[in-house]
Amino acid sequence: MHHVRHWAEGGETSARNSTLLCDACHWRVHEGGFSVRGEAPDRLTFLDPRGRKLTDRFEPPVLPADPVAALVAEHARRGLAINERTGGIDWWGEPLDVDAAVSGLVDRSGTVSLQQQPWQGLCETSG
Repeated sequence: MHHVRHWAEGGETSARNSTLLCDACHWRVHEGGFSVRGEAPDRLTFLDPRGRKLTDRFEPPVLPADPVAALVAEHARRGLAINERTGGIDWWGEPLDVDAAVSGLVDRSGTVSLQQQPWQGLCETSG
């Protein structure tokens, strides 16, 4: 059981102030920066670490009329030169630079970057 308003902050142990979360989601709320707001059971809002509302269905991004042209323009704006060698392997067997690898996974805010929609694959479900 998760207290929406934590009991240490005066939150009561009641049906209006609690919800059931799987272990993975409960950990994410307490340790991973996710949050729950509102009143249980029907008026809860779940937020990702950046404060974006999570929904129960996938909402695809809105694409421009010509997405390829928009992507090429964005690359040019950022000074990226994407070509046939961009995805090539430049590794010759040297040891892994763990610091560089981990730094690549952390965004500027210091949190791990999610390469998928924030809610996908987070919850463990049974059956």
